[in-house]
Amino acid sequence: MQHIAFALPNEEIALILKERLGSYGVLTTDIASIGPIHNLLFYDIHGLLLEATWPS
Repeated sequence: MQHIAFALPNEEIALILKERLGSYGVLTTDIASIGPIHNLLFYDIHGLLLEATWPS
């Protein structure tokens, strides 16, 4: 398995997630655009790559 992706409803929620992850010391990528979606990537505590996506 390469990674697990999950959908967020909007960028406001994504920014809250990014801030919360950062408060726990979890590094995330910058927000990127891939066609009709934005995303950010981070690793869970077991080293599994996770992707959060939301509509552009």
